Amino acid sequence: MGNEIVKTKEAQVVKAGLVSFQVVKDRAEHMMAIRDYAISQTLSGHWYDEGGKPFLGSEGTDWIARIFGMKTEVVRREKLDQADKDGDYYLWLTDVRVSLPGGMDSIEGVGIASSKDKFLGTETRQGREIEDVVEPNLILKSYTAAVRSATTRLLCLRGMTWEILKELGINRGATNKVEYKKKGWTPDQAPKVSTVPTTAPGEGDPGPDAWDAGGPA
Repeated sequence: MGNEIVKTKEAQVVKAGLVSFQVVKDRAEHMMAIRDYAISQTLSGHWYDEGGKPFLGSEGTDWIARIFGMKTEVVRREKLDQADKDGDYYLWLTDVRVSLPGGMDSIEGVGIASSKDKFLGTETRQGREIEDVVEPNLILKSYTAAVRSATTRLLCLRGMTWEILKELGINRGATNKVEYKKKGWTPDQAPKVSTVPTTAPGEGDPGPDAWDAGGPA
């Protein structure tokens, strides 16, 4: 009798494990299908060739969000005062939650923009006093970075390869190429961004470093 009870419990454990595995397998297949569809809906001009690796800019994540009807909620926005050997500065931090329609899935993303930003802050080529930094620009940058981070993670768009993108209709030759003047560039040496025309109306993304940087990728 005791052996039969043990065997029954073992069978239940095995069955539960198989069910869990099938759930995980189905979810993985479902997410890959969503990922491939999302990529197929982007334009080549939404992507950047940065150091040989594909990078989806904020124009692309905005495009996908509209197609999918994704919801974005600001969870936290905060100004953080900082100091280092060069003096006082500050960061703008934005935490957002991006959700698929119907609450099917969601994820949070964090974006950070510094008053020392090499494009919008004090660390430009010409230099800029901290009092002259336009804070709304930093707030927008932190938000943009947070949304891009959350969207690409939610749709499994991180770590893409040109081979995968090619299969889904993205032409590497028609993407935006980010060229750095020399290896190991410093904050006061802004990269040169070569932008090719997109196949959709509207101006292209100013480049990943201008708006998308500043948060986890």
